[in-house]
Order: sequence, then structure tokens, then C-alpha cells
Amino acid sequence: MPKIQTADPSSKDKVLELLKRDPISNGLAIQDLQLWFENSKFHYCEQPFSYLHISGHPAHANSTIISFGGDQSVTSELLSHVKPQAPFTARETDKKYAAAVRTYYPEAKIYDEIRMDVTRETFKPGHTGRARQLTEKDALQLASFFGAPPQAVNRFMGWLKGARIFLGVFEGETLASIGSSFIALPETWNLVSINTLERFRGKGLATELTSSLVARALDETKVVTVTVVSDNVPAIKTYEKIGFQKKQDRMWADCGANSHP
Repeated sequence: MPKIQTADPSSKDKVLELLKRDPISNGLAIQDLQLWFENSKFHYCEQPFSYLHISGHPAHANSTIISFGGDQSVTSELLSHVKPQAPFTARETDKKYAAAVRTYYPEAKIYDEIRMDVTRETFKPGHTGRARQLTEKDALQLASFFGAPPQAVNRFMGWLKGARIFLGVFEGETLASIGSSFIALPETWNLVSINTLERFRGKGLATELTSSLVARALDETKVVTVTVVSDNVPAIKTYEKIGFQKKQDRMWADCGANSHP
């Protein structure tokens, strides 16, 4: 059995060096260890390098989000060693770890996803400047977007604070389309929660929003990624229209968390 360790301040730099060999696949762990080390838990073995990471991102303060990396043959040992307790969600992670997750938690609901990437060379801008940055002052609008009552507004504050960019497109006074950054590193940015209210779909708002996010991200990074459910054909077509290309099969594993992509 490989030797499993837990990252601490003395091993932080070594672990980051190992992760940065593949910054796009390991972006969630890299960002967490750089910005929220005290709130993250990183379990790993060096030979072969493999890890199980529990996110410390502010947006995950009320949930347990896990990601995996490295040699898939070690994933089962990591799960047995760490023993994460349900409910938790495994996301932003390669589909090759799905079997180990299902063995550990047989009731897991596995959703097939695709990671898509865009670079400065492949980007085809499709925005006109309608999207604007959302701030904490927009938290009530964001709560309404998700059908949450006004008293739940504080649930959205961590999300707004944790994102480097959080854009919205308005139709009149209504927040109609949203999207944000999840990972923001010099090597890669990851975009999440790109969504348009159903009654405003078909008007090009998703293209406007996504293209605005990409343009902003490419000012600071080399590669922008987005993860989309494999059968979400309209979203995939929108991303392809502005230059995203399919790069990796991923999974979202709902382990008792009642979550879905």
C-alpha cells in the first residue's frame, strides 16, 4: 500500500510543485492550497503521485467538495484512508475515478461531464458589453434568480466573495443570465454556473455572458475551462461557437448530497 500523507505547512510547497505539473487538471487543489490552505484538506502519496482533496473554497463552506488526481489505482486506498463521510460531492475531476467512488459509496449518482477549453488562439468573441460584474449588492437578485427567499441572501455572499469574476446580464430590472469564475490561476481559469432563466433563453444571453467571462479571464490566464454535462447539447454548442474545444471526460458524483451539475 502506498504511503499516504496529509499536507501541512512544511510540505505545502512540495505538493504545489507536484500539482503544477498539470495545472489544468489540478486547478481546484492548487487554488485551494494557495488561498485557503487552513480550510482545505489534502491527502496524497508521492509514488505514484495521487491525491484526494477536500476543498476549502469559501463557496463550499456548507458542503463537502472532493476532487481526485494522479494515479487512479491509488484512489481506493485514499478513500479507505480518508474515509470521507456522506454527504459529499466529487467534482472537477476525471471520469476515470468513478469506479472507485461507486465502490466506496455504492449509492453514488454519477453524472457524465466534459471539460472544454478555450485559449486566445481559439477564442471567437460573441459579446456586446451587456454583462456586468455582480457585487454583494446584487445578492438579493442572485437569490431571486435561484428562487430562494430574501432571508436566504447570506447563502450567496460566499459565492460572490470567492469568485474573481461574477457577471450578470439583466433584462430590464431582472437578472436574467449569470456566470462566474471558480478557479483563477495564471495557468488556467475555470468558469462555473453559467445559467439563464428559462423565460429568457433563446435570446443569445448565454453567448453574451460566456464570451464576456472568457474575454475577462484571458486578460489574466492562458487557458479557460468549463465543465458541462455531456448531454447538454445547447450549452456545448454555445461553448463551441465561441471557440471551446472538448478536452477531457469528467464526472460529478453525488454521494448523498442531493446535488447535481
